[in-house]
Amino acid sequence: EDYTQYLKNNPWEWDAFYNRGLARHDKREFKEAAEDFGKAIEYSKGKAGTDPYYYRGSAREYLKDIDGAVADFVVASSDPQRRHLLQVRGEIAYKIRDYASAVKYLRGEIEVDAKNSSAWHYLGASLYKLQEYAKSIDAFDAELKLDPACSGSWFMRGGCCYNLSRWTECARSCTEAVRLRPEYEKDCKKWLDEARANAAQESQSKGLDLFGKKDYAGAIVEFSACIALFPTTPDPWCNRGLCYYNLQQVEKALKDFDEAIRLDS
Repeated sequence: EDYTQYLKNNPWEWDAFYNRGLARHDKREFKEAAEDFGKAIEYSKGKAGTDPYYYRGSAREYLKDIDGAVADFVVASSDPQRRHLLQVRGEIAYKIRDYASAVKYLRGEIEVDAKNSSAWHYLGASLYKLQEYAKSIDAFDAELKLDPACSGSWFMRGGCCYNLSRWTECARSCTEAVRLRPEYEKDCKKWLDEARANAAQESQSKGLDLFGKKDYAGAIVEFSACIALFPTTPDPWCNRGLCYYNLQQVEKALKDFDEAIRLDS
């Protein structure tokens, strides 16, 4: 009441708006508090620092205005004491399964620091939970550029690729996850077995199509990919041998034919 009376006579005093905002925030009058902090920001012309942004962001959170809160917290994060404000909120939102809010907070954190690998990781995980698999892959790719040894990200990336039928990528991601953390082998088995089978089939089909078009070099790439996935299957060895033969690379052709015969015997 004192601040309200004071502001009737001094309507441009930003600190009075700020203090009334704090009082209203404590009383859980969040809409009115957010308005007061907004006035403090407007009239102080930067003199108030980041505190009004922080408290307005807090009020907006209670009002379920997460977009507005994130915008305020981005500014408030310039204060070293609140440096990881958005990331902490993003991780909390993730843990309570509010994945949509987590995405907003974590994107705000990344806006402040694009090299924060943990923020990228939680963003990818949140998008995964929302079944936004393509966007999740983009987030994990950004994280893995910063921290290529994060087994959990390779694992979830494999799951994203599985759900998008991106078989070759799925096989590569799951293989890397298991290499980094052998405990993932059991969880990855279904994805990996199906991914390898489908990726090999795709490569074999592409290879045969390219062979029919006499693009032998292109067909070799596909048959080689198939061999990498299933090295004990004779057909891709034989088909690659035929490509080498047509390119007059006889020694390579003979090696592939010999391997095909050995596997078929």
